[in-house]
Amino acid sequence: MADENGQEATDLPESQAMPASGWVVPPKGWQAYAAATHSEEGDAPASVTLTQAKWDQLWDALGKACATPYHSDVGGDLWEADWQGDCEDKCLAMRQQLVGEGWPMGALRLVLCETETGEDHCVLSVETNRGVFVLDERAKSVVSWRGLPYTWLAREYPGYSVWQKLSLSSAEI
Repeated sequence: MADENGQEATDLPESQAMPASGWVVPPKGWQAYAAATHSEEGDAPASVTLTQAKWDQLWDALGKACATPYHSDVGGDLWEADWQGDCEDKCLAMRQQLVGEGWPMGALRLVLCETETGEDHCVLSVETNRGVFVLDERAKSVVSWRGLPYTWLAREYPGYSVWQKLSLSSAEI
């Protein structure tokens, strides 16, 4: 496999699909964000051919999220694309950057999970021809979703007002 510059990208990692088991109502913060930004209009599930250049763009977006301080929402769960916000805000900012670089919105999905310490968390998943990877500012890594010690709860499903239910942990697989 060659990237758009003709460079071989066979040394890129591989992952697997993220299995879903039904549908759930998305978080209220997401609902408000989607209504305000019309983010569900015209989106469709998509997958990206992973090249070295694309892989580098993922790491660049994650680097920006990790370089800014984490600020939790005060007075409610406000979702917005903000490099200096909490986890879902940083995921939205990373997605906004990647879409600006030509990535299809439908390949970049927000995923809700529970950390190994029981905290709610959000990561950005990327659907690729090599499987599903996540950008996780907490772990400071672009990694297969199976490589994180999280319980996966739900993920955005582009173009729909419901999210996919996941209900599995990486340790169970």
